[in-house]
Amino acid sequence: ITATDGAVGAGDRLAILASEIAVEGLAYGLGSAVLSASEGLTSSGLLESGGALELSAVDLLQLAGGVTAAGALDLDAVRLEVLAGAELLSGSLSARADDLALDGLMAVQNTADIVSTDVLRLSETLYSGGDLSLSGERIESAASAVTVAGVDFSDLTAPLGVANLTLSAASADLGGEMLTGGTAMVQVTDLLTVPGALEAVGGDLVLSAGTLESGAQSRLIAAGIGQLDILGDAAIGGAVFAGGDLSLQAGGLALITATDGAVGAGDRLAILASEIAVEGLAYGLGSAVLSASEGLTSSGLLESGGALELSA
Repeated sequence: ITATDGAVGAGDRLAILASEIAVEGLAYGLGSAVLSASEGLTSSGLLESGGALELSAVDLLQLAGGVTAAGALDLDAVRLEVLAGAELLSGSLSARADDLALDGLMAVQNTADIVSTDVLRLSETLYSGGDLSLSGERIESAASAVTVAGVDFSDLTAPLGVANLTLSAASADLGGEMLTGGTAMVQVTDLLTVPGALEAVGGDLVLSAGTLESGAQSRLIAAGIGQLDILGDAAIGGAVFAGGDLSLQAGGLALITATDGAVGAGDRLAILASEIAVEGLAYGLGSAVLSASEGLTSSGLLESGGALELSA
């Protein structure tokens, strides 16, 4: 479908089936639309649907233009690329691919479910008005990425409702901002690095990982309770805070680094680990417990608004 004047449309359902599909112009279905390629599907033009929109390719599905679906947007391919400059708008979103790169703007009114069997890369804005689920063998969020579930985009501190963010991966590097108006549930079996921000601005933060490394500018924040369960070592270089209770458990060393490392709770702080080393700040406005099955050292600040228990 060529650029400028090329247009294919239907008053009800549009279906385009081919070995390869290339849309440079306009393809639309006022009722719904399906574009399915047995090889590759590329679009630098406009894809529009008054209802559901399904895009699938056996190999590459590449979107460089505009995609609008009033209903559900379903994307299925071996390789899925949303290029920089592309804009995808939909009622809900389901995206599945082996290798998935989201470099364009994606805005979803309701829920979004994104699944990669290999690497999921985020580098632009991904907004979901409802629950957002991300899963992959590895998830990479660039420093430029903003991933939002159920938060007012004009005020990222204001939740719009109970919308949860779920992230599941073998390993993850979260360099951008991830925000949710509800609960953030993060499960990483191996290494989780957080140079950026992960914030539950209206709910709890529940995080588990094999190893945790958070950078000096990182933020792990929960308006409610915070629960961090780390199988091995946890190195906190930035801010970790919960408005309610905060629990940090590590099977190895729990290290709160000097200068920017701070772990705090609006109520009760509990840090339990084989070894605890505090070079920065650990505090509980209600109370605080730091308990190590081996050794506990502190060259930083330990503070509590009530009782403070230290044991090793």
